[in-house]
Amino acid sequence: MGTQFRTILYAETEAQAKVTFDAVATRLNALNASLSDYLTTSEVSRLSASAGKDHWTLLHPDLEAVLTFGQRLAQQTNGAFDMTVGPLTRLWRHSRRHGKLPTKSRLAQALEATGHAHLTLDNTHNRARLTHPDMRLDLGGIAKGYGVDEALETLKRHGITTALVDGGGDLRVMGHPPGADGWRIAAQELDSREATTSRYVIDMAVATSGDLYQSIKINNREFSHLIDPHTGLGLEFRRTASVTAPTAMIADALASALSVLPTGSSRALLSTHYPEASARILTQRGTGIEEVTIHSKS
Repeated sequence: MGTQFRTILYAETEAQAKVTFDAVATRLNALNASLSDYLTTSEVSRLSASAGKDHWTLLHPDLEAVLTFGQRLAQQTNGAFDMTVGPLTRLWRHSRRHGKLPTKSRLAQALEATGHAHLTLDNTHNRARLTHPDMRLDLGGIAKGYGVDEALETLKRHGITTALVDGGGDLRVMGHPPGADGWRIAAQELDSREATTSRYVIDMAVATSGDLYQSIKINNREFSHLIDPHTGLGLEFRRTASVTAPTAMIADALASALSVLPTGSSRALLSTHYPEASARILTQRGTGIEEVTIHSKS
């Protein structure tokens, strides 16, 4: 999935730890073969290749679970979170690499092939269909979180009760290390590359999305690597969104959505649909930084 996973666990014996690590690696390798759009042979890449061919594709339960939740969040955010942004992602990467904005015609073509309404799910028969011929799925804002959750479930099946799983910065923990109040999680600030704030977390997931390292200036306009699915271009303000939620998939996807949504809409989204989650959103426009904290109801 284009990143590295790291697991820290406490086991009764070295043998138990080795067997468990091997099981986690096996599970993550299987998920990579299903969910990674970096692999042309992956299940999600094969689904993208079927776009516009007017036939259904059967889904493995892992891909179906990711697509089902992703579509639900896309509807809840009016497309601010969208797994069909693959054409826009490719176009924006090319623009950033060459330092040029896409032409109006290429941008319009990519936008036409993007939109969660073009992805149809049939959960009764475990299948999906992409209705536009130029579609391409991009699970970069959700698949890592699902991988972290599945790694943690694998740990539980092997009798582990204290662990941390890190998938490219998406974290989920259970229990707490001996003698500690929890797992100490540090977060980076928007105006600093150093981790400056930290807190203890127990039995929760934390994910952060933002453009701390990847903004770029084109034609005297500064753009984020984060794409607004409605415009097809990078955001023209800097933002990081850190989300705490019961699962890493929820935290990962919400962090991606909250990076795009207006902060008022973010507050309404969590209050209405994810009261068990909380978020800290930092937005920089010009020289000022606005902080919005959304606390969970639990």
